[in-house]
Amino acid sequence: MLIKFTYPVKSSLVLSEHWPLTVGDIKIEWTIDKNRVTAISGSVPVTSADQLPTAKPSSTPGVKLDINFGRNSREDEVEEAIRTVWGLLSLFAFVEIDLAGVETSWIAENEDERARLEVFRFSRSVEKTDPQRPRRLRYDLVARATAAARAAAHYEIPLGFLRRGTRALHNGQYIDAFYSLFFFLETLFAPGYSKPSKVKKLLWDSKVVRDAVAQSRAPLLREGQLNVAKRDKLLAMTDEQLLYHLVSVRGTLHHHALGRPGIWHPDKADHFREEAILLHQVVHSIAVSNAMSLLFARDRDEDLLGSARRAGAIMKVRIEASGLIDGTRHNLQPFVFTVPSRHIDRAVIDSVHRRFREQFAGGPKNVHVLEYKLMSEDASLVYAVWRRSVTNDSMHHYPS
Repeated sequence: MLIKFTYPVKSSLVLSEHWPLTVGDIKIEWTIDKNRVTAISGSVPVTSADQLPTAKPSSTPGVKLDINFGRNSREDEVEEAIRTVWGLLSLFAFVEIDLAGVETSWIAENEDERARLEVFRFSRSVEKTDPQRPRRLRYDLVARATAAARAAAHYEIPLGFLRRGTRALHNGQYIDAFYSLFFFLETLFAPGYSKPSKVKKLLWDSKVVRDAVAQSRAPLLREGQLNVAKRDKLLAMTDEQLLYHLVSVRGTLHHHALGRPGIWHPDKADHFREEAILLHQVVHSIAVSNAMSLLFARDRDEDLLGSARRAGAIMKVRIEASGLIDGTRHNLQPFVFTVPSRHIDRAVIDSVHRRFREQFAGGPKNVHVLEYKLMSEDASLVYAVWRRSVTNDSMHHYPS
């Protein structure tokens, strides 16, 4: 019996003829469609160390079969041969082999072997989130990012490292992702230093980095597609140990020697998946914190209102409040907030509400606020009403 591993291929390679080739006892075959290579496979004999897959009726409600995918002892050997062929051919043509999308099949060579097979083939693939899945952002956030471009110019290179790292992470290029993300940390917190002990000290001395490492734990615990044992090993470390481990990984990746036992493989980036995801969470946390201080600085408010006025994208929200003064209810002086927007929606109202609460934290002096309304400038429309009840505070939105 043979076990066959087939890998999808994207390539510029055109073959006018092809036939099976061998690497030791591994049979290498190409799948061709209109002379274009679409897959490569490697077949080897099944050995006593292998376990055939099985399929049994399941006792679990709603599950038809319990499938055991068996065990094979030579997939790594076949994959190594395929990788070597890939590397050599890449000198002459574009070749991209999807090693993660392998299909495993068993080929019976007689009726007795066929009778032993309960599962003939299965395939695996990696499901990725779509980075272009629509995500709605308020336009004032886009406007703030644009208004902050000059003030944030010093931050452009670190953000470039984060952007490249995020893209590599999405593509499963975990080594590339780790490098780019670590450059973000080095650039900001250990510029020009390469000695691990010095880099570790500089990073740990930064409260920003320490806080980001601490905050990375919960997201890592929620992350799917991880090696659970490795994730738990990382989470068992202290924050300081976790940071030092990331610096050590950076050193490991920076130095390579073919003769060193267990040296990392450029095509086996999955080994560093957990560290890359953890580092991304650390870096993203730092970047968001820095960006928010830039985007929502007082100067950005002025820039945003200025550009909105020039574009005629200004709305005003009126707030009328009432409260107790010396035990007597009074209507208070109305407040008007200027908002950069072309229309009023729930997000605008919520934003005005937050600004009002921040500006008058605890309410106007010597006034116990009972109620206020968020309205159109001419008071003809009521968008929302906030009331203080005996038990709690509440705000009700009305269709605008």
